Amino acid sequence: MMRLSFVSTLIPLLLFLSCTVSVEERSYIDHINRLEKVLDSTSNLYFAIDTIELFAAYDHINDNLSELNKLDPIINDSVRIYAALQKSFKRFISEHSLILDEIEYSGNQLQTLKKDIQKGRVSEEQMKNYFLEEKEAVGILIQKISFNTQNITQQLNSFSQLNDSVEAIIEQLENR
Repeated sequence: MMRLSFVSTLIPLLLFLSCTVSVEERSYIDHINRLEKVLDSTSNLYFAIDTIELFAAYDHINDNLSELNKLDPIINDSVRIYAALQKSFKRFISEHSLILDEIEYSGNQLQTLKKDIQKGRVSEEQMKNYFLEEKEAVGILIQKISFNTQNITQQLNSFSQLNDSVEAIIEQLENR
């Protein structure tokens, strides 16, 4: 009976010990958790961009530039800046789904690495190398997200300021 009690206590203890992570593994998991938080907070800034407003502004710019080209092919400085906004919006729109995919992919990579470390599937050397690779990839992605977020926010502000001027030019040309 005593032997059965000892064995029944020993098996759960061995299972528990085999499921624990080392101090170094815990450290990498903590680093990964911090990377995930940074990626999440940066991604939230990107997700906060009003893409409905952006798409509407892009369509509006296209309509106004088309109208201006019909009315007067000589374009003044305000309209040139306005046309540059069109290019910025178009670039953002074309890259938008790619960046969303990169955010999802990076988040999945971090989750997978964390699970692999917790389950002991990677050696200490692999853990270090994989972490450094993911850290670099996430760092590059965060820079890209931050740049695009700041850039498109400034461009939307410029659109708000220039649109009335461009529409006034169109109205003047139509009334000539």
